[in-house]
Amino acid sequence: MTTPSTPRTAGLAVTISTPGSDTGILHLELHGYLDYDTAERFLDEATAQLAAAPAALRTLRVTCADLAGIDSMGLSVLLMLHRRTTAAGVALHLHERPAALDRMLTITGTLDHLVPERRGEGDRRTRSDSMAYRHTLDDGIRADHSEQTAAGPDGPA
Repeated sequence: MTTPSTPRTAGLAVTISTPGSDTGILHLELHGYLDYDTAERFLDEATAQLAAAPAALRTLRVTCADLAGIDSMGLSVLLMLHRRTTAAGVALHLHERPAALDRMLTITGTLDHLVPERRGEGDRRTRSDSMAYRHTLDDGIRADHSEQTAAGPDGPA
């Protein structure tokens, strides 16, 4: 087994701030690793902040610039936080995402779910968009192309 070239710093630090007089926005900054060891603590802290926030809270902004790494448990916690903010009527925004986080969100198909503001960035189709599941009939013909026959769209060869 190889050891990493740079030692992993233990844990995750969460910095909490509310900008000036705007009680409608709560800021959380992630520093370190959001992984199996730290994910539950982050979710507990974020949930406590949501519960303690004023009723006027409308946005939870999570700055990820100093996020050193994330694993599947970290992704799971971000999805759970999204569920909780949505239930509370609060918009979740992930800002300053490192490339590794965007890559994980893209590979898992959760980028558009967790970063809805990205949808407005033009009409770029991702590989996952072009590989969408297609319903087929029992004979293998695509359900949305009923004029196609088992021998092909032009009939028997």
